[in-house]
Amino acid sequence: MGILTHYGRAFIAKSWITSLYSTMDDAFIYHNNMKFSTKDRDNDLSSSINCASYYGEPWWNNDCSRMMFTRNNFNDLGWYNWYTGSYKQLSKIRMMIRKPLIVETSGDVLFNNVWTSYENGFGNLDGDFWQGLKHINKFSAAGWSVMRVEMEDIVGYYGYAQYSTFHVGDASSGYRLTVSGYSGTAGYDALSIHNGRKFSTKDVDNDLSAINCALKYGSPWWNNDCGLVKFTLNDFNGLGWYNWHTGSYRPLVRVKMAIRK
Repeated sequence: MGILTHYGRAFIAKSWITSLYSTMDDAFIYHNNMKFSTKDRDNDLSSSINCASYYGEPWWNNDCSRMMFTRNNFNDLGWYNWYTGSYKQLSKIRMMIRKPLIVETSGDVLFNNVWTSYENGFGNLDGDFWQGLKHINKFSAAGWSVMRVEMEDIVGYYGYAQYSTFHVGDASSGYRLTVSGYSGTAGYDALSIHNGRKFSTKDVDNDLSAINCALKYGSPWWNNDCGLVKFTLNDFNGLGWYNWHTGSYRPLVRVKMAIRK
């Protein structure tokens, strides 16, 4: 197996970078649009050396790199302008792509959280999870506009709802929801009543009801008065989708909302 082929299993061949999140300094942007290089395949822009061979640093090298994540010597791991303005030694690195999920639950995480938790996100990427409103907004701004909800009820019936238009506004809009274009097998377009609504939590009431729905029912959401979708309730038996096949909120045991371009 060639070395480039080996790396190809873990990395894409060419780097296309869109900054969705901020960090110490945007060292990654230096590698934008670069091809991947290894010691036996020199695709970098250095005119004098093969950076991957010379430094033992396979990467999307430019001339050469501002990120040191693949060096042979672990003590050389680094990120350009790491707080101190230098390649300060790093002891641990984890590089990942945030899942394009909005919410996923099977009942293990408490969802009746406050506004800041819903804004920033919480839960476990491998289990019950809320993406975070500010991150959903960034996906929306980047063109992720098709949303699919997959649901399973207590008797094992599976259904889905897909929307051709899904958008979450920024913080100044109250993370206002825009959703339309329903298709699927869920039985009813339950999400349409939430179209145009701001997000509400128990400590920030943006719904149209005389009560705070998120506080009274423990259901933070883009509540109207109050809502037909229950994906964030405290009581797992209360999870539901209005008119789910049976015409009622038959309890759901698993819910997943995801977006794509």
